[in-house]
Amino acid sequence: MFFPRLRKRAKPVFVLLAAAFAIGFVALGVGTGVSGSSLGDVIRDVFGGGTDQPSISDAQDKLEKDPNDIEALRELATAYVAAGQRTDAAATYERLVALAPTDAEALSQLAGLYARDVNEAFNRVGALQASSQNPFNDPAGSVPADSTGFVTAIMQDPIGAAINDQGQELVARETAKAQALARRAAVAFQRIALADPENPLNWQQLGQYAQAGALSDVAADAYLRALRLDPEGPDADNLRTLVLINGGTLPPELQPVLADTTATDTTATDALAETAPAATDTAAAPTETAPGADPAAGGTDVAPPAPAETGAG
Repeated sequence: MFFPRLRKRAKPVFVLLAAAFAIGFVALGVGTGVSGSSLGDVIRDVFGGGTDQPSISDAQDKLEKDPNDIEALRELATAYVAAGQRTDAAATYERLVALAPTDAEALSQLAGLYARDVNEAFNRVGALQASSQNPFNDPAGSVPADSTGFVTAIMQDPIGAAINDQGQELVARETAKAQALARRAAVAFQRIALADPENPLNWQQLGQYAQAGALSDVAADAYLRALRLDPEGPDADNLRTLVLINGGTLPPELQPVLADTTATDTTATDALAETAPAATDTAAAPTETAPGADPAAGGTDVAPPAPAETGAG
């Protein structure tokens, strides 16, 4: 009964909260990417490289000679990143991955680029959501006592309400853009998971970005795969919850083990039993029933007193 209620209550409010959890969970290093590095490390590596970076022109010269030169594509993508040209860098990594679908480094770098775009997009959504709230508009009507009517007029100002509505429309549009970026990132993380399917954290990261992109079915399946690979891991309980929130179903073998609430502490009752007087065993031997006595009334081995003799009249 608990899990169906959890699914029903969580669905309507899940989009932005899910994105905040999913993106923060990965980017701050809780999840890990290919070869054991966290996505936070990947992003920092992509955008915080040293001064010894390849030049864009040198890499392009190499690619003119051989457009399918994997290392030249890698150099070009790295040079684009160093120059802050993230769109060009992502496009170059896409070319590289098309030629080498299982290149772990390229997959990881591409996912890092897309993840940063998603983080920034949802940060913009959060900022817009905060700024779109009109402090003078109170649609709920909880206006403080106001004898003059001035505060009431300000707090229920229709212009303020219109501004608030426009702000919410902008938030909705930017949320849709952020979700589209999250879906693009989910494709990159799906490639990582398929390249290394035995790593549960790869599926976990796929689930997080699919969840942020409102791909509930994909997210539930990815979380379930992660849980199957590591059912006793530190994230197992969170994964169970995420499977259910995204509309998935836990098979019996992955259901949480509930504590046995029927077991009780017998210390107190044992101590009480030791101090209680010993009960007599009344059923050890059957009792004899006196002649003429009613067996149903519980006989006794003591004969009833003889009736008193009466004197002669």
